[in-house]
Amino acid sequence: MTSVIDTNDSLDTSWFQEYDKLLNIDTNFTKEVMNTIDIKFLYIDSHNNIQHIFSEQYNLHIDASGSFLLKDDLLMLIQQKKYKNNIKYKLDDILFYHVPIDHTHISEFSSQPSPQDFLKKISFFDSLHIPDSIFIFHPINSLYFFFKENESTHNFTIKSILKSNSSSSRSGKTKKVNINEVPIFQIPTTKPKKKRTRKNIHS
Repeated sequence: MTSVIDTNDSLDTSWFQEYDKLLNIDTNFTKEVMNTIDIKFLYIDSHNNIQHIFSEQYNLHIDASGSFLLKDDLLMLIQQKKYKNNIKYKLDDILFYHVPIDHTHISEFSSQPSPQDFLKKISFFDSLHIPDSIFIFHPINSLYFFFKENESTHNFTIKSILKSNSSSSRSGKTKKVNINEVPIFQIPTTKPKKKRTRKNIHS
């Protein structure tokens, strides 16, 4: 049995380039522009339990001033990802994790007591600038979108009932049921006394 290799397919050598950079880390310490960023989407239910997590690589906008995730892209992602398994979610938070340290502090990074220093909340009202960073941190520089289950769908019926009741009470057309108006039939527990007549007395 022979195997056929398609020579038109290009061989992916990116892993070798990364490996070569790691071997020469002392000379490859210049901060580089990021072309893509890993975005993680987390879906939380009404009981604060994480139901789904998935990630995808997203291409960044690059110009002379650096890498950006544009505001329009942020809004588009929010709109595209707010439904999961036919359940509607609303955006709760967007967090950006980015390691901006220089090569002289790489050894300190592994013993960093507070990695939260690299995590910050961002707004989707503005484009996000992604600062340059050393290549070894590119895979962990990430965006986190937190979506929480929209409870309005569950409360729709209850809210509708309360609203209709309150509106009807304000209009003075509330229907009342008076229990006292329902006729109550009682069965006598003792026999009625026979009425004594003159005939009965003389008998």
